[in-house]
Amino acid sequence: MKEQIAIYVKGLGWEDCHHAWTYLGDDYTVAELAKWLKEEIIAKHKARPVPKSPKVSAPTRKKLPVVGTLTADVIEMDAEKAKREEVMLREAEKVVLNLDDKKYEKYQDTVRPTMMDLVGRRIEYCMEYTEPDGSKLMVWAKGKVEGVPVERKKRKRKRSGGVLDTDTGKEPERNQVIIKWDERYLTPGEENFQTIRLLKSKYNKRGEKAWRCLLNGD
Repeated sequence: MKEQIAIYVKGLGWEDCHHAWTYLGDDYTVAELAKWLKEEIIAKHKARPVPKSPKVSAPTRKKLPVVGTLTADVIEMDAEKAKREEVMLREAEKVVLNLDDKKYEKYQDTVRPTMMDLVGRRIEYCMEYTEPDGSKLMVWAKGKVEGVPVERKKRKRKRSGGVLDTDTGKEPERNQVIIKWDERYLTPGEENFQTIRLLKSKYNKRGEKAWRCLLNGD
């Protein structure tokens, strides 16, 4: 239970959600801590935005005026501190993303929406993104479903001398939608309208090609 509270206090930087572990030498019970977690943190901060970049607090040396050139020891200490902060940031980001995933998963429709149901709604789609330095990471890209692509359906009927294709009208393409991505997810020169396939097996899942509906206000 302490770890669950610490995720919000330390992982998200919500220091106002802190709860002491002891009082006058006596430990708070699991039931008391669980009540605080449910009623004072989860219930009251349900709509509180999750920070995009977790707060990192690492030991650091006091900043002093520099006269001349820094010694090799000081440069090495600063480099080690930066490396520690990077590792801590990555671990904290995993915690934040996991909480964000759980929030969205919890409020998804039990029955998977059809492609037509998605028209006009905002969704997010998990895809691989390449950073300017060449590194790759998975990103939940957000956008609005503007429509569903259609195809001309043909029915084959026999006639003497062979088979004749007959046009029977238009039908929606299977599991495909036309999405308008938010500007922040586009690379320079990239079109913001794109047709993507939303696999049934990837609805409300995690990992590449997973997709889900956004909550109101997102």
